[in-house]
Amino acid sequence: MEREPIDHDGTGQQRAELFRVGPSYIARWMHIATHHSTLDARERTVVLALGSALGDLLRHRNSVESARRRGIPVSKLDKSTRPSPEVQAALIEATKDFFLSYYSVVSAMASLVKRFPSVFDNPPHTSNEKFLEWMKDIALFSEHWPKLHAARDFRTLIDHPAAKQPYNWGTVDDVSGALRAALHGPAGATGNIPEGAEHLKDGEEWHEEDAWTFVAPDEDEVLTLLAVQLNAIVDRIQIARFNPESLPCDWEESYREGDTEHGYPVFAIGNGVITGEGPMTPELSAEDRERINAILAPYVTAIRAGDPTPDA
Repeated sequence: MEREPIDHDGTGQQRAELFRVGPSYIARWMHIATHHSTLDARERTVVLALGSALGDLLRHRNSVESARRRGIPVSKLDKSTRPSPEVQAALIEATKDFFLSYYSVVSAMASLVKRFPSVFDNPPHTSNEKFLEWMKDIALFSEHWPKLHAARDFRTLIDHPAAKQPYNWGTVDDVSGALRAALHGPAGATGNIPEGAEHLKDGEEWHEEDAWTFVAPDEDEVLTLLAVQLNAIVDRIQIARFNPESLPCDWEESYREGDTEHGYPVFAIGNGVITGEGPMTPELSAEDRERINAILAPYVTAIRAGDPTPDA
């Protein structure tokens, strides 16, 4: 992996682009967190719980995409222009599962950062909405944060039907032509519509009495925005808990189905320019740098001498 900076402060540096996440991305950060950081049993458990929740979300993303592919014509003789009821039902069911699983990931992430009070400053953990607002301050790709709020609104609507306005499910083609599940329904007694929904535009047709629609947020973007926060969280933990005895490490990524053949980027967790000396650690004090240099010194000496393992 190459470590890349992200322009957080508008200095003109090119912003990084969202990328598709596969199983090895999650596996790598789980390895870094559990192998290269000093964790107690409870801390290790919450780290692995987040990895498991992200793995579930990834599988649900794949299920959404598999259901969507069922609606793509596979023959030039197939002249159908509308998805069959079976395709729509499969896509809707997979979409439900994805966004219910989304909630579990955010909860697991909040549980993890709560376990490291010396690393993370008093994160809220009793409300996912408040946690997302807190997380934005340290997040990677924070400019895309509205997508996670939209995912939260969508999940809240489908998981609390008794407390929200009534709706029906349907499917629509998005601007890219991809088939997506969507909610639609009438306005409330005062004309209000659910949070995150949009008023129907001219030409949009659902039921005659419908006033709003809420197209499911892009599942691939939602997964990536959550998974990439492993980079933001684990890097901060490692700065405070780096285990020098974990080096050298011969662990290698095992790319599996769904992984990119080009590998995955690793991002700096602070502003600045990265040099060829190694990964950047943001805003370190002179004391912190001395501690890190003392930890790394025997390994640097051993590597320069041609011996990958320093003397004990």
